[in-house]
Amino acid sequence: MVLPGRKVGEGAVVAAYSVVTHDVEPWTVVAGNPARFVKKRRVEDLRPDLSVVILAQNEELHLGRCLEKLKPLNAKEIIVVDSGSTDATERIAKEMGARFVYNQWPGTQAKQFNWALDNVEIIGKWILRLDADEYLLPGLVEEIKDALCLGEPDFDGAVFKRRHIVGWLGDTWVKRGMYPVKMLRLFRKGKGRSNLREMDEHIEVDGKVVEFANDFVDHSLISKREWIEKHRAYAKREAVQWATGDWGNKAFYYRMPGCFRAAFYWFIRMFVKGAVLEGPKAWSWCWNHALRYRWLCDREIAKISRIRPDGAKRT
Repeated sequence: MVLPGRKVGEGAVVAAYSVVTHDVEPWTVVAGNPARFVKKRRVEDLRPDLSVVILAQNEELHLGRCLEKLKPLNAKEIIVVDSGSTDATERIAKEMGARFVYNQWPGTQAKQFNWALDNVEIIGKWILRLDADEYLLPGLVEEIKDALCLGEPDFDGAVFKRRHIVGWLGDTWVKRGMYPVKMLRLFRKGKGRSNLREMDEHIEVDGKVVEFANDFVDHSLISKREWIEKHRAYAKREAVQWATGDWGNKAFYYRMPGCFRAAFYWFIRMFVKGAVLEGPKAWSWCWNHALRYRWLCDREIAKISRIRPDGAKRT
């Protein structure tokens, strides 16, 4: 029995012989006389109006894991945008039901993602952007489904918290000194686009942005040697970005003396943010990511500083 003037929300369940004396929230279960909250309905079988876009190149090590973790999300489609893989990336994507699209590498992830937005038919009303070495935790999967399936969202973009798990340090989650890194990864189609920075690019949304409570994970399985080589390339790209004057949130950092700032950044990560409390693996991570990488960036910046705009060396 539902008393006059009471509302039963979408997807709610009222148990037999119950008497509804208060409004029932959407997607809940109530029972009794008077009807009381029993539990929230799970939404595993609901399909959010969502397309997932994954950027990839030679990601056979990570792509299968990423796609497997996405299965509970039950998205309308998953699109793998590849830039010329020579390993099993294409086979893995197709075997696991993803749509495989090729585009020649345009130079940055930002340009590649924007190319996908402009040239690939995306059917979902919402877009989730991931890298192949990232994956969603179960709590975030449920949070996304709750937000997109249980009524019309009142936002246009959502920020997630990223955990960083380091494969070459024994799959260690470096929490203090690193977590959380907040990144906008979910947005309404037509409302978001990546800015065109060489490094540290992010999606910008025209509209209301909210922050979700749960995490996604950056968990690379590459070796330390591969990680170092990858970051040598990143350092060169960051130096190019530095030369343009586009310093973003690093303006304070780059105004410090080049001989000092890398050590200062390492000190902040280690002692102010508390990585020193997590033990030797966190110390190693901070040494490589906070000090060694920043030193590589400064070395590349020094090389650029010695070149005149016409390409000749400065005297």
